[in-house]
Amino acid sequence: MLLNRLLAVSIIVLVVCVMMNVLNISSNMLQQLETFQTQAVSYIGQPHHLVGSNEDHDDIMDFVSHSRITLNTKLKLPTPVLVLGLPKSGTTSIYKFFNCSGIPTSHYCCSPGALDHPPCHPDTASPRDREHHICGNCIKRNIKRGQPPLKGCGDTFAVFAQLDCENGNVMYLPQVTELEAFHRHYPHATIILNTRSPEAWEHSIVNWFRLPLMMCLTNLPDHGYPKGILALQEFYVNHTKRIRDFVTKYPSHTLVEVNIEDQDAGRKLADSFGLDDRCWTRYNSVGDRKRKAIKNLERVMKMNNCTI
Repeated sequence: MLLNRLLAVSIIVLVVCVMMNVLNISSNMLQQLETFQTQAVSYIGQPHHLVGSNEDHDDIMDFVSHSRITLNTKLKLPTPVLVLGLPKSGTTSIYKFFNCSGIPTSHYCCSPGALDHPPCHPDTASPRDREHHICGNCIKRNIKRGQPPLKGCGDTFAVFAQLDCENGNVMYLPQVTELEAFHRHYPHATIILNTRSPEAWEHSIVNWFRLPLMMCLTNLPDHGYPKGILALQEFYVNHTKRIRDFVTKYPSHTLVEVNIEDQDAGRKLADSFGLDDRCWTRYNSVGDRKRKAIKNLERVMKMNNCTI
């Protein structure tokens, strides 16, 4: 009997020792990873001529963005955070900023664990379900069913950096057409209105892959954008006013307006949300990558009665 008790006590002591060692190792690993990530974020904040090539910079950003270490899990403003600027207005930069800061953020793709670009769906997704892992398609399906726009669109995300997507040969722009639905289901959502000069935005659109043709074919006459005319600058100005008027109409939303071309854009975002501005970097400007030329683009636009 005494031997059994001694054996039981010995087992308990052994288990406790093992658990203490595991906790100690986990604590040390966490401290090391936190130190590395903090150093990486500091590294990102340095001028580009000190951090090496753009590829090096992107590698560091990707590591920090997809690390599971969280530098800040709480935002000063309510969630969800909806980025309601038009495409080519810094959505990638905003996505990278929040993701680097440890905030669960989606950009184009709404699958948990997905990157910010296709393919958005996990390998196990059925062919029928794959398109709905794109944020815009997920939102469109929910709107059609009368459900909350973001239902099932990556329910763990706090920030949705890009809501629009391609829909055949046109653009689906829920930040233009579905504002009432967003307010109805998320009356306290924080709104980011990301802007730039209308001239710079037009230049970016007409030099980005098939986007000029898709914008030309997009038919939104009720929202100030007629089909067949690249009235880009006018549409951009109208949309900026649309979002400002929307927040004035529904003051339960907090509006954070940031011009991505301003030198203090990162600081403004950081101050508004209680984050670190060292995570801010401009991405996807036209000069960042060579334009993928589309042969006969002008001919195709003329065939579709598109005019500039």
